[in-house]
Amino acid sequence: MSRRSFRIALSIVVGTVALAVIIGGYYGYRFYTYPTKAHAGSGEKQKIVIPKGAKVRDAARLLVQAGVITRPRWFSFYASRYGLRIQPGTYLVANDLTPEEVIQTLSFPPAVPLVEIKDVQFILREGKGLLELAAELTRVKLAKSPAEVLAAARDPEVIKQLGLPPMPSLEGYLFPDTYRVRPGTPLAQVFAKMIDRHHAVYDEEAAKHAASLAKVKQEFSWDTHQIVIMASLVEKETAAPDERPRIAAVFMNRLRDPDFQPKLLQTDPTIVYGCTALSTKSKACEKFEGRIRRAQLDDPENPYNTYTHTGLPPGPIANPGRLALAAVMEPEGSGFLYFVSKNDGTHVFSKTRAEHEAAVDKYQRKPKPQ
Repeated sequence: MSRRSFRIALSIVVGTVALAVIIGGYYGYRFYTYPTKAHAGSGEKQKIVIPKGAKVRDAARLLVQAGVITRPRWFSFYASRYGLRIQPGTYLVANDLTPEEVIQTLSFPPAVPLVEIKDVQFILREGKGLLELAAELTRVKLAKSPAEVLAAARDPEVIKQLGLPPMPSLEGYLFPDTYRVRPGTPLAQVFAKMIDRHHAVYDEEAAKHAASLAKVKQEFSWDTHQIVIMASLVEKETAAPDERPRIAAVFMNRLRDPDFQPKLLQTDPTIVYGCTALSTKSKACEKFEGRIRRAQLDDPENPYNTYTHTGLPPGPIANPGRLALAAVMEPEGSGFLYFVSKNDGTHVFSKTRAEHEAAVDKYQRKPKPQ
């Protein structure tokens, strides 16, 4: 290398080192003076909410977002060096303070201590309907009154927004389960959570019983909505898990058997639903006092009366659970057409009218003791 080339190389090295020293010195100076340099602000106090479990770096990020500090890493370094221990809560911090002053502000208890908000828990049990849900949501203060819940659940616009076809209400699609939501959650969001759960369970059971479900839909020309309606009838008729597929079979046998005429499902819970859950009631239902009498049995004005109207009722009469949905998707392959309660939560099933009448005599028409 010539002397001239050496001098040029040396000049470049010296220049580079000098530039590095200058830049390093500049940033070193800024880093050193950072804690005492006020932030350019108007002096307005900003609300900073520090959540539970937040670290210094989390607080620094929130302070930057609020326009109180710059350079969150530098702030975190100095805050940690000063031993800052932040308490969760709401702080009021002016936006023209030095980082040192901000650290001091955060060293004192917050203006408003953080109150941990607990989720609201509510339960809808299998076979329960909108009336029970309305009472439950009112009890846990997610609604002001049962009437508010019923109005929302019957609102056509709410039903449409929740992705359901036109129907009288959300009945049948509010899956029975235990739920937890934040206080103040809008009713539409509460409904959405329950409907999402219904769809998830329905899809799971439909996948398990795909072949049988396809046959049921084809035989009766049913879509998903009719499956849900039938499942609600099954749910209301029995709480015994092993009886559900048999109950479903009874109702389907009545619909398919050419000798069973007329095609009346004759299930009492449909009458009760029409007399209690509908906003508009028939004259006979207005006299309903909790026990079905001849006036309610013969009532043609109750659209849910399956003693006077053939086939399925207009909509679900309850919110079916997993087992009831599965029972309709894959009913028992039996020839039963009748059943009667044994008054112990189970039923006697019969294939003929004569067998059924004998069972009714035994369990429902017992002679009164002398």
